[in-house]
Amino acid sequence: MAAASFKEFGLQDGNTLEATQMMLESRAVDRFPMNDQEVLCRHLHQVVADWVAEYERTKARTRR
Repeated sequence: MAAASFKEFGLQDGNTLEATQMMLESRAVDRFPMNDQEVLCRHLHQVVADWVAEYERTKARTRR
């Protein structure tokens, strides 16, 4: 039962993601509201990218 439920949830989530991606690629909608989790995830990625860029700049300066 657990395996069947897990598979069913996975298929439902995958279908939602696929439909969302198709909608975004169609460009029929030019704005897409994000929920709090999506905003936090994007913020995390931006902060990590900033940390990596700063590290690379620091490392480049020390090589000179």
